Amino acid sequence: PGRGTFGSNERESIMVSTYPKCNDALKNQEAEDSMGVIMKIVKACRSLRSSYNILNKVSTHYYVKSLEAEDIIKTQSADIMTLGRGSVVDVNVDESTIPKSVGIVIIDDQTTVLMDIKGLVNYEAEIKKLEKDMKKTLPALKTLENTMNADGYDQASEKLREQNSDKFSSYTKKVVDIQGAIDNFKNLALMEQN
Repeated sequence: PGRGTFGSNERESIMVSTYPKCNDALKNQEAEDSMGVIMKIVKACRSLRSSYNILNKVSTHYYVKSLEAEDIIKTQSADIMTLGRGSVVDVNVDESTIPKSVGIVIIDDQTTVLMDIKGLVNYEAEIKKLEKDMKKTLPALKTLENTMNADGYDQASEKLREQNSDKFSSYTKKVVDIQGAIDNFKNLALMEQN
C-alpha cells in the first residue's frame, strides 16, 4: 500500500512514525532453530571452498551427515546449494557412495559436512604454497626457541615470557597444521591418481 491508503491513522511521514513494536506472537522458534542449523552448514560449505581455493563459478557436490536434523536439511537443501555454491547436497547417504577424495568440516557432534574435491584442486600448487609458508614459519620458530633458551631469559619480564610462550605455541601449531595439510594433499593426490 502506498501513501494515502491508511486512512485517518496515517502519519504525516514515515520519518516521524513510531518504530514498529515486536510482536512475540509472530515469532517461530522452530523456524529460527532450523535456519540456525542450515546457516552452520552453509558456513561449513563456504569454509571448505575457501580452504581448497575453489572459485565461486565452480559448483561442488556436498555430503551432509546429521543425526538429528535430516528432515530440516533435506527440506532446505536448495538453500544450502544456493548459499554454499553447490550443485548437489546429499544427506545421510550410504558411506560407500561417498568418494575418498573429500574435504571435511565437523560442525558439532551431530553434523558433518563433506565436499567432493576430485578434479577441483591442483594439489602440487597447494603443496608448494604450503611449503613456502613452512619455510617462512620455521626460521621464526627457531629464532624464538633460541631466544627462550638463551642464558638470562628467566630474568626477562613475566609479560615478555608470556607473550613469547603464546607466540611459540602459535608457531608450533601453525607448523603442525601446515604439515598436516601437506600430508593431506599428498594423500588426496595419490587417491586421485588411483
